[in-house]
Amino acid sequence: MQFPINVGTLFTIANDVNPNPGPTHNDSTIYPCGTCDQPVTWDDRAIRCDTCDQWFHINCQDIHSKIYSYLVDDKNISVRWDCFICDNPNYNSLCYGSTAISTNNSFNLLLVGTLDMSTASQQECVKPKHTSNPNREKQETRNQPFISLRILNVNCQSIRNKQHQVQNLIDSKKPDVMIMTETWLDSSITNSQIFPPEYNIYRKDRKENKTGGGVLIAIHNKFLSTEIPELDTICEII
Repeated sequence: MQFPINVGTLFTIANDVNPNPGPTHNDSTIYPCGTCDQPVTWDDRAIRCDTCDQWFHINCQDIHSKIYSYLVDDKNISVRWDCFICDNPNYNSLCYGSTAISTNNSFNLLLVGTLDMSTASQQECVKPKHTSNPNREKQETRNQPFISLRILNVNCQSIRNKQHQVQNLIDSKKPDVMIMTETWLDSSITNSQIFPPEYNIYRKDRKENKTGGGVLIAIHNKFLSTEIPELDTICEII
């Protein structure tokens, strides 16, 4: 019994015809990628631009796999896809290609000879109301000297019997600010008995009939200082 055999089937069985002809990995001259210039083969996921007919790898054009599957589906054969270059309009040709600009300006050119005014009025018209000197004088920059601040913090444990020690400490260290705790002072001892007159004294002694405690701040009078009224409480704070 004889069976009719298709000639194309025989060629396929004989391996004389490739059932899926197209570019191979070694064929880099026919289908190069328009972005990376690497060959586009049948094993690559690529797509061709409908405008420039150039092949592109989907990774080179940032095409998501779902979008790629949608574009290569036979049901969406009518959907166009353009590469980055073809998809962007040429603004140079669209906006600036024409040299003729239409205008509805009905005014004529203003010529100097057509001005009918006196010389003084012309100068007033041309001269600006406010002018500035382009050659600015350089302002002298004064280098302000660096001022250090000496702050001395001492736990006195009573100043009553240490007035000479406090004076020696002031003469040797020359502090700008002195913060002292445990002064053990009361109203019977004045500021002038302990500190020289070039210091402003702010103190908070412990209440009468109670020993210990007391705080003070001595600030040199070369600095402007004021006492904060809100801190005047029963607490020993200044």
